[in-house]
Amino acid sequence: MSLLDEPTNSFDAALQELGFRSSQLDLSLSAGQIVSLRRFLQDLSRYNEHTNLVARSDFLTLVKDHVTDSLSVASVITSTGLARQQNLKVMDIGAGAGFPGIVLAVVLEDLLLDLVDSVGKKTCFLNQVVQSLELSHRVSVHNARAEVLARQSHFRAKFDLSTARAVGSLDLISELAVPFLRVGGKLIAQKSTKQYAQEIEDSQYALSLLGAQVSGVYPLDRTILGKERVIVMIEKIKETPEQFPRSTAQIARGSLSKRKV
Repeated sequence: MSLLDEPTNSFDAALQELGFRSSQLDLSLSAGQIVSLRRFLQDLSRYNEHTNLVARSDFLTLVKDHVTDSLSVASVITSTGLARQQNLKVMDIGAGAGFPGIVLAVVLEDLLLDLVDSVGKKTCFLNQVVQSLELSHRVSVHNARAEVLARQSHFRAKFDLSTARAVGSLDLISELAVPFLRVGGKLIAQKSTKQYAQEIEDSQYALSLLGAQVSGVYPLDRTILGKERVIVMIEKIKETPEQFPRSTAQIARGSLSKRKV
């Protein structure tokens, strides 16, 4: 059964869940934002029928497993004061099916967002959603590899914030994301409670090369997310050397934490 064929009470249950979880994250969603998120998830469920983007596309699962994750990122952006910056420029790397990028665009209505993904079927969907939600005035989609895009002058060192969900280890995420950031910009990476401490330790060499450092770790409420997660925030403290990010082939041969360059 597609999402569009589900009974109204399924929609109602998921919308109630969405409202509850957003309030627990200290986010107050307007009726218009909830309508936009619902439309986004309807579009995703319909697209997922012929092109697999997520494992399960029923509305309640999408809210619990994907939207709530994305709302937790929005909550940290808001609680740390980053959202107060007017026209906050955000780069979402490995944008996938639109988590957290599209959710952030809906919930944080002042941000300017660039979504990048190397997989065409994903960016095709993202472009459709941007049009459907009338977000094209502040959301752009790029079908490209982040390590290529970050070397272009129009994108390099131009962003205040970068996000990356399910992209890889912290040292890899940092190599891809930090070059997009201006000095003082932040990278937000969501990690499991079990892995984050080791990943931070393993990424120290990479961060030193990239001109960045860990600036904070924000535990997330397990009862809200249904899983153990923290958000690791990394701050760019000086300009990234021109040789980073490395080429796709070099990155594939090993992480910065394990190789001298």
